[in-house]
Amino acid sequence: EEPRYGVEAIVGHTIYEETKVNLHVKWIDYPERTLVDECIIQQDCPAMLYRYWGSCGTREKATGIESSFHPFRICDWRVKKKGKLELKVHWVGYPPRKSTWEPASSVEESAKEIHKRY
Repeated sequence: EEPRYGVEAIVGHTIYEETKVNLHVKWIDYPERTLVDECIIQQDCPAMLYRYWGSCGTREKATGIESSFHPFRICDWRVKKKGKLELKVHWVGYPPRKSTWEPASSVEESAKEIHKRY
């Protein structure tokens, strides 16, 4: 079994596939920095991720990605007028307080795997 290292710091980021982010991670007791997908860091070290983006101003300013968002998880659901289902979506790279209500059909189209798990 490979040893697991704790994250010491996020020291940079790289954009890939135009709208996704890899983070440059410095590890505790491991000399090499590595690239880790933002979703993984958000899952394991959310406070560190949000502090990193805060230190950059905002995630949008740091990445230039302003109009494309990726669902991290679905937090809740509700039925609106006329029976329209909405899902509360927690977004990759953003704290839970920035979650938004979205039409379930939109979430299903853009994030099939997350929608299926929910």
